[in-house]
Amino acid sequence: SVLNDTKYHVIEIDYDKGYDLTSYECLNKIPEFDFIIHLASRSFVPESFANPYLFYHDNYIMTLNVLEAARRMKAKVVFFSSYLYGSPVYLPIDELHPLSPHNPYSQTKLISEKHVKAIIGTLAWILLFFVRLTSMEKVKTPHSFYQVSFNNLKMV
Repeated sequence: SVLNDTKYHVIEIDYDKGYDLTSYECLNKIPEFDFIIHLASRSFVPESFANPYLFYHDNYIMTLNVLEAARRMKAKVVFFSSYLYGSPVYLPIDELHPLSPHNPYSQTKLISEKHVKAIIGTLAWILLFFVRLTSMEKVKTPHSFYQVSFNNLKMV
């Protein structure tokens, strides 16, 4: 990754590396850090409809555990959110637009945003990507992500 090629010491806290972020006990295994980019969540929207309990449970618990680890270490947090506006009430959509998360995945992102603000406060940045699909060809990954182009990065 790009971060590995810099002066920063990167610690990957990943399930495949023995970190189950749905487990509170996992927090004791995490090495000390001063900055975290929170990417831990289930994100395949069709699966969120098929198994909403799993999405609410895992995304909520993983976020709480990441925030607890950051709170303990007084670390800064970057949290990637999602599109939470539903069908637009007006255009262009801005940060004051009413929120209307339209699937279990985006609902877990909204819940998580509120917890990030409440627990970490000013030591957190919530990033929201507005994306435009540039190709409907599926990338061959287990989660069938689509190729996207990030045109606008907004701080909220």
